[in-house]
Amino acid sequence: QTPLEEAEIVARSESLVPAAYIAKVVEVVRSTRNHADIRIGSSVRGAIDQVKMAVSLGPLRGRPLADYYVGLDAALVSLSGRIRLHESAGRTAEDLVKELWSAVFGPPPDTPVMDGEEAADQGKD
Repeated sequence: QTPLEEAEIVARSESLVPAAYIAKVVEVVRSTRNHADIRIGSSVRGAIDQVKMAVSLGPLRGRPLADYYVGLDAALVSLSGRIRLHESAGRTAEDLVKELWSAVFGPPPDTPVMDGEEAADQGKD
């Protein structure tokens, strides 16, 4: 399948997600298939699951779908178990997903988003 065909498959499962976001997610997933440290990459199902996870995770965090950490965390959950590394990789699947996410979506913002527990703790003063 071409990148456009994969994006169309993902869009069918989440029709309200912007096409540009889906295209970038598809690019991340496709890059798992040709990375030197990855023996087996993810299928389009990884992109579908990443988008579905981000759509669910964003509202739970009170953050938009396009939030860097919403997308990254959704990718970590959706992709790290789907890829198989070469034994000589010397890195974890999570490290590679972060690398690929940054290659497509850019470097992480300077200020990380707090998780729910940290945010709750801040309000207790």
